[in-house]
Amino acid sequence: MRRGKILSLMTTLSVVMALLPALPAIGQLPETDIIFAVDESGSMGDEQAALKDNIKQVANDLSASTDGLYGLVGYGARNFAPVTEQPLTDNLTDFENAVDGLTTNGGTEPGYDATIHALTDPNMGRRATAGTCIVLATDEPSNGDSATQQNAIDTLVAEGAFFFGLLSGTETINSYDDLANATGGAIFSLEDFNNDPANVLSALLTTCVQSIVAGSGSVDVHPTSCPNPFTLGKRGVVPAAILGTDAIDVTEIDPATVKLSGPAEGITASPIRWSIEDVAAPDEFPEPETRDECGTDGPDGFDDLSLKFDAGEFQAVLGEVSVGDTVIVTISAETFEGAPVSGVDIIWINGQASGGNGSAPPSAPPADLPEDADAGPLSTLPDAAGPPGRG
Repeated sequence: MRRGKILSLMTTLSVVMALLPALPAIGQLPETDIIFAVDESGSMGDEQAALKDNIKQVANDLSASTDGLYGLVGYGARNFAPVTEQPLTDNLTDFENAVDGLTTNGGTEPGYDATIHALTDPNMGRRATAGTCIVLATDEPSNGDSATQQNAIDTLVAEGAFFFGLLSGTETINSYDDLANATGGAIFSLEDFNNDPANVLSALLTTCVQSIVAGSGSVDVHPTSCPNPFTLGKRGVVPAAILGTDAIDVTEIDPATVKLSGPAEGITASPIRWSIEDVAAPDEFPEPETRDECGTDGPDGFDDLSLKFDAGEFQAVLGEVSVGDTVIVTISAETFEGAPVSGVDIIWINGQASGGNGSAPPSAPPADLPEDADAGPLSTLPDAAGPPGRG
């Protein structure tokens, strides 16, 4: 999004809601923590009535399609400091009562402070597993802050939150545009939102909602093996998988977007083959720290996206490693609808191929492998694993 661009509200609410079935199929509602930060200064008097109604409408409509919690921060009144009017809750009556209690009697608008407060107030009740969006509504540039714009950006990025602005006036947009740009959020016209909140609802559904995220143990290198071994200089392929669950339908993942990354900066690898099959069950270690934090369970009744990486390309993403090291790798992708999928696993460098010097072997796959990755059976090249692990 270019600086100063305001997204026009062309979509009606009914169209947005009709598009919801196109979101990735999941077995449970996606978790969203939506925190509204609302300017309570006197200049908002003409905007507040419609704003209150539409904030309540957005919360009600999101609740139909998400496991949503809703919080409210007011700022610009009560000595101008931001105040948590309502911690995150799924009780829409409590949330609506807090929205109705907003005032318009202040004169300073410290929006950067309000953004930071929304994310750092220990009483807010944010969930570690939820997508978080800050939706700030104001007609004035941020002023009277104890924090800087960069402080607000740093907090948003550190907390993994998206920033959405409902703003009026060019100076106001310029004050907050960098917050949206830095987080993948967006800026909307406050006046247009008050006329029709549909595009904001659509943005929250597609950006903040974690409709499919590879969660606990859902990425596995060397499925059913623990530890997950890798032999330096070994040729062949390395098996991996994004594991399906009742909440993750791997057929919604676009295999062309799958990337493997590791400590080597700027280096990624794509699978040379893939297939849909049930290969393993997720483990209980979403962020493994030791080589034994992995799983050995086999097929569990859910389809998985089974992947084969060229061993040379796999080694390249590891960077400078030695025998005995453990390395965290990430497998990321997107669904066909553009939702992110990612997870990590831990690799154990268990040895070095005979006669090798630890450098990566040539990364090109053998000439007899078909170019179309979705055709035919998986590669029969030997796995670059060295001695098999347990299971």
